[in-house]
Amino acid sequence: MSLNKSLEKTLLEAGLSEMEAMVYLSLLKKPAVSTWDLVIRTGLSKSGVYRTVEQLMNRKLVARDKEGIRALSLKALVADLSGKERKLRKTALDLKQMAPFLKMGNDAVERFEPLYTKDQIDEAFMFMAEHEYGVCLDFGDCESLFPRIGGVKAGHNFRDERVKHAKSEAILTTWGDYSEYFSRLVDKDRFQFEINYLNLDFKDKFVVLNDESDYVFFTRVEDEELQAYLVKSKSIADIQRAQFKAFSQQLGNR
Repeated sequence: MSLNKSLEKTLLEAGLSEMEAMVYLSLLKKPAVSTWDLVIRTGLSKSGVYRTVEQLMNRKLVARDKEGIRALSLKALVADLSGKERKLRKTALDLKQMAPFLKMGNDAVERFEPLYTKDQIDEAFMFMAEHEYGVCLDFGDCESLFPRIGGVKAGHNFRDERVKHAKSEAILTTWGDYSEYFSRLVDKDRFQFEINYLNLDFKDKFVVLNDESDYVFFTRVEDEELQAYLVKSKSIADIQRAQFKAFSQQLGNR
């Protein structure tokens, strides 16, 4: 397939109409002195060409000046498609995160907040340390979480805030430098925590909740990217508390 045919096919796939693609390709070969020049060259109707030129100008693919009408680069179209791709990716992620909760009923989830930026994730993470509750419960793979939210500093901030409100129990499903660091015995009494390790297939996922409030902070790493969302739901919080209890029983705790 020639470059011209490949470009025409791709322009159509990008959302241009057949008339828009035809006019753009004609201008790419040679600028037009006037709209009538384009009508003659393409064989299209005068009203159709006028409308198409305006549409291509709105897409920033065509420019009109005193010298006539000329094709612009594809930069604007590429940027537009990239923006749409990001938006669609975000929408797909939202739907993917919501899907597991849809069978619970509309009233089961009081708040569902997808988190996209590092600042949003950091804020939600710290929010989970600021409740008045008895015990902060968290479980999962902290080795995948902490490098993506600020490392040891983020852990210190969370721990320093959480200790003002409650003690902490954690069950880690992987072990590494971060787990080792935050499990130091010298800090155990000072920061009121109990950390256990359970060899469990829960890699790249981390959950933060507590024994009283209905907020749950979920994270997971997918394709090397951290995805997170904050949920407020008694049903979901109860499920996560039951899961934590089951993990704890596997460790021999009651």
